Amino acid sequence: MQRPGDELIITFGDLLEKSNGASNFFPGYGVRKGDCVMLTLKGRYDFWIAMVGLHKIGAGAIPATSMLRAKDNSIQYR
Repeated sequence: MQRPGDELIITFGDLLEKSNGASNFFPGYGVRKGDCVMLTLKGRYDFWIAMVGLHKIGAGAIPATSMLRAKDNSIQYR
């Protein structure tokens, strides 16, 4: 990944490498094929790395707003 100025440039090769790392990371926390994981990563590039990593292990990704809080009923609903 390159950062010229204030812009971050991520190549498909970077996405491949980082998402492979994510696909190895998630099972260590008990995420398995068929599980659903809610992602609340705002507009960060990490969102796409996590999304692809989850798909590689067969888990579903649920994009969610970062405005959700633990007390919100919508977390359980989602």
